[in-house]
Amino acid sequence: MRVGEEARLTIAPELAYGIEGLPPKIPSNATLVFDVNLLSFDCKAAVAHPCLSCDSWAQAAMEISLARDIIAFCLSQTQERAAEELQRRRRGERCAELLDQVLRRQQVAHEVGRFAGLEMSSRLCALSRFHGANLRSSLALLRQDARPELYVFGGQTSRQTLASVERFDWDSSTWESLPPMPTARSFCCAAVLGGKLFVFGGERDQRAAFAAAECFDPVSGDWERLPPLPTPRAGCCAAAAAKRLMVCGGLVMAWQVLDVAEGYDPDTRKWQRYPPMPTPRCGCAAAGFADWVLVCGGQLADGTVLDKVEMLSVPTESWECLAALPSARSGCSAAVVAGTLLVVGGLGGSGLTIPVVDRFDLEAREWTSPLSVTLARAGAALCVVGHTIHLLGGFDGNRQDCDHHDALDLRTSTVCALRPLPAPRRLCCGAAVDNLFGDWACMRTVIREGEGWGCLMEDCEVEISIRAEAEDGRTLEELRQVPYNLGSGKSSA
Repeated sequence: MRVGEEARLTIAPELAYGIEGLPPKIPSNATLVFDVNLLSFDCKAAVAHPCLSCDSWAQAAMEISLARDIIAFCLSQTQERAAEELQRRRRGERCAELLDQVLRRQQVAHEVGRFAGLEMSSRLCALSRFHGANLRSSLALLRQDARPELYVFGGQTSRQTLASVERFDWDSSTWESLPPMPTARSFCCAAVLGGKLFVFGGERDQRAAFAAAECFDPVSGDWERLPPLPTPRAGCCAAAAAKRLMVCGGLVMAWQVLDVAEGYDPDTRKWQRYPPMPTPRCGCAAAGFADWVLVCGGQLADGTVLDKVEMLSVPTESWECLAALPSARSGCSAAVVAGTLLVVGGLGGSGLTIPVVDRFDLEAREWTSPLSVTLARAGAALCVVGHTIHLLGGFDGNRQDCDHHDALDLRTSTVCALRPLPAPRRLCCGAAVDNLFGDWACMRTVIREGEGWGCLMEDCEVEISIRAEAEDGRTLEELRQVPYNLGSGKSSA
């Protein structure tokens, strides 16, 4: 080796770490081989060389020593990083093996598919021969569970305030009575989050409003009392957005109309006060869309019917005023379907029910032509099933309670009558909940030794997470239609 010639560090290509274009996988039994080409340096010959002075020799020796130190440092760093990568890959292999063992149990595979949703489970079966094979046997059961269940809560019939809960049975086309709410109430509101149904507020016999907040679990059939609303209210509206349950507006008693917006976090079981609505109102309707809650219509304390639409961004806690409703209305219902806000029913300023369905394009931020349909009711419950809106109960233009169950297919703009409610009622609330939580749910299952799984790994805790998200990390809830990626399993040993 001549003085000044650079020493070279070479790494076997098939084991290279972090070099673009080379295979990233390191076999589990691999050992790293480094070829450091440092030729011997003859100090005597260097000293005897007539063109090499003592100072030059000392400098060359320092350079050689420095080169050796640099190469030794690079070698240690490379080995350390390669060891970390190898450990990460081995941990991933163990997680994959564990997930495979877990999904072999059909009941668990069905639960994973239930949380992931039918479409995502089908994609997993098609894309992954390793994990998808365990879900294929559950697809038939998932398809049976795919139809959302319709629920109706409380309301008022004649002079009686109801605590009843009914669920629509698709197979028999009948209504099934379930355990009643702990609190009988009318003029209440309901929303769905994480496969559970939440009912807030309300009143009884036109007395002071309730602060009651209750949760119904369709799987267990049990009711749970939640921390009460910070502000008692009736005639309020509720919607789920950004993993929060937002309750907006309403009245306390005798036309004390509120502009209050409060959000409930099911994980922390705490309420949070949000900035007040720009317009106080009661008898309004709300719909959740991604991180936003849209509040539509309602009326003021003096009875003025509103056409105002206001939108709350839950993460930024800020309100935005949107274009006014084409038809001012109170006692209406609202929902978001396929990127379109739909406002159904309600009473206009003249006191007459409104038959048309107003439609607002959320992307274009403009109202489109309304649907002329025969859904002229107010104080009704609304449920959304796919592209179909179900309107339940309420009162008609003659202020007569009804038991109607009408389904509006938004693709064909047709309305069909289904099995009516067991009893006429008004000022009730309702919601639809999927047995398959689908693209908006994130499922996490923690498996520990001693919980029936056997000793799969010593002192192991595994978290399985499945969610639909885009490459930039945003969820399907924000993008509506995006490719699916399977979330990775995380293990801590």
